[in-house]
Amino acid sequence: MPLLLLWGLLDRTWKAVSDLKSLSFWCSLGAYAICSVIEIQFDSYLDAGDGRTSPDLCFGYTTDDMQSLLEGWGSERRLWYATVVGRFDLFPYIPAYVILVGGLLRSASAAAGSLSYFYYKQQILVMALWDYVETITQIYLAQSYPSLNPSLVVVGSTANMLKWTTFGLIVLQIIGGFVLGSMKQKGHEKRE
Repeated sequence: MPLLLLWGLLDRTWKAVSDLKSLSFWCSLGAYAICSVIEIQFDSYLDAGDGRTSPDLCFGYTTDDMQSLLEGWGSERRLWYATVVGRFDLFPYIPAYVILVGGLLRSASAAAGSLSYFYYKQQILVMALWDYVETITQIYLAQSYPSLNPSLVVVGSTANMLKWTTFGLIVLQIIGGFVLGSMKQKGHEKRE
């Protein structure tokens, strides 16, 4: 029952945000932008001078990559990631992009003439799920260092790659929806 309530709440939120001229859309965009600026600032602190920050920004990583990264961070940056950056990623960052991307996808579906975006809604939630798995795994790895479980690194890396792959597909669907909608609108204007 709670999942159905959450699904309905998300659907109503995405519907409100899908009107790109609405206050809901601009508030959602603003919330995401603020979260992104904060996230960038948090990640810049993680840079130990070698240009590497959060493993979230990579497309997969190996146990050696994670070992090197966590060692390079030192205990202070590992603690910073586990207590601040990772938790900020869990909330509010992931929910902020889920709301914004869901609204954009709904708007793109409407522009293309298809409001049956049930499949697309699932993709957004799957992307968020992979992001949660990835972040929780990375928090645990940062907290448990120097003990590094290779199986958990594989779980985190796999979730990371699945998150980015799903994100790429969603972005293509949003772009495709708006392009198709624009083409339909131009075709309709030519007939008139």
